[in-house]
Amino acid sequence: MDTGRDAVPDDFAALKEALAVERAKGLEIAAELAIARAKASEDEALMHSRSCRSPS
Repeated sequence: MDTGRDAVPDDFAALKEALAVERAKGLEIAAELAIARAKASEDEALMHSRSCRSPS
């Protein structure tokens, strides 16, 4: 059997486990993206509030 990510398990239980692992990875990536977007939004709001306070 091939080793690595492209190797496909032969039995149903192994396929279910592999699917669960990939779903978990996807959820983790989605959570990291949500955090990054929230931080970017917070940074943008902070920059906007500072620019509104600065005398022109």
